[in-house]
Amino acid sequence: MDQTPLPFEYLEGQTYNKIGEKTIWAQSSQSGWDKRQGTIQLTVFADGVPRVKPLIFFRGQGIGPTVVKEKEEYDPRVVVRFNAKAYANAENFLEYLEDQFIPILDGQPSLLVLDLFAAHKTQEVLDTFLANDITVSLIPGGCTSLVQPFDVSINRPFKDILKVILTCLILRFSLTCPVVRTNSFSSQMRFLGHAGQISTCLTQKPNWRRK
Repeated sequence: MDQTPLPFEYLEGQTYNKIGEKTIWAQSSQSGWDKRQGTIQLTVFADGVPRVKPLIFFRGQGIGPTVVKEKEEYDPRVVVRFNAKAYANAENFLEYLEDQFIPILDGQPSLLVLDLFAAHKTQEVLDTFLANDITVSLIPGGCTSLVQPFDVSINRPFKDILKVILTCLILRFSLTCPVVRTNSFSSQMRFLGHAGQISTCLTQKPNWRRK
């Protein structure tokens, strides 16, 4: 299990436009959204079976009419939580253990590989591991790039795939989908709710070229 930052925007000095257009509009980073991010927490099992949903942290309190409306668009295959820094902490890590991880173990002993993030080794968390027969393997500092499975094999491909999907959906739906006209991260995440459209998006070639 590991947490990794989730960018609000992917701006790299490149854009897309229809072939033959004489004016090319480029999105700038002056809005500040490129400086902000959420956090996604992924759990992968050795046998490859997806037993635990991805957990996403957004900044804020998770209340208000706008957020309530946005929650209707969230994909049921993810869990969304809010906190002041949009990041994992001891409180929400313990909630994750009790609500998501421990129930799927069905009382069986397990091995959980974690880095040395402070929230992973509070006394309350360690007591929870002990009470549920969870053996923890803590990766030493400076070694995550070598032996942390997520850093070595998962996080980078995951972000690359997410970037491709978001870019493809922006291109295909920018003229008709009102979601892309809003400048918020949660609005970008709504694209992930178009599960039935993603396969079509990735298999058809629109008349666009990269500039």
